[in-house]
Amino acid sequence: MQMSAKSHLQEIFQKQGKSLPIYQSVREGGYDHSPRFSATVILANGRKYFGKGSNKREAEKDAAEQALKDVQKRPPRSRSKKPVKRVTTKPKIRKSEGKICILIDLENKPKIPEELVGHIEPGMDVIAFASTEHPTLKSLRDKKLEFVQIVEVPCTRKNGADIGLTLFVGLLLNQNYESFIIVSGDSFGYCLADCIQNIDQMVKYKGKVPKAVCCKTLEGVLKSK
Repeated sequence: MQMSAKSHLQEIFQKQGKSLPIYQSVREGGYDHSPRFSATVILANGRKYFGKGSNKREAEKDAAEQALKDVQKRPPRSRSKKPVKRVTTKPKIRKSEGKICILIDLENKPKIPEELVGHIEPGMDVIAFASTEHPTLKSLRDKKLEFVQIVEVPCTRKNGADIGLTLFVGLLLNQNYESFIIVSGDSFGYCLADCIQNIDQMVKYKGKVPKAVCCKTLEGVLKSK
């Protein structure tokens, strides 16, 4: 019996140890006897594929087939049989590709990066922070979300990630972002947002002062865009 496109797609991501595809379906119209549905499948790397059908199942099947064609075109990454040594690389400041920078405190909001899958748009940069050896770092790396830049803060003391994030913001302020969205579960995030949008009261700041907000949930992030 031939495996369905949805099952085949799921099997590929299971073998790679990545998050499974997410399906979103909606009825677009049509008559009761002949409805029209559309579906979107979102992969672990944030890519979206679309399908249509006369019912939810057909639409999702069509979306899965489109995704499967593209996934099978891409050659698998070669895996070395030799043990891989853990190497800590210095985070690099990416040149801003857009207008919005989302900064995530992984130590108290570890699920936000995965929840953002399917919501990332052109012009949005996502950077996640956690202290060295914090378990959320390995968890996020295992998910291999390509749209997230991970910053490992070289400190194991309390509030190490908060201080590292603050220092990083000082560099990001030169990247001409229009706004910053800080995702944090404590008051630190609100204090940092206040400082960013009032930076011109502390130092001479060239250019337009960016907006900044702090939120604790995915809904807050989406509303702040």
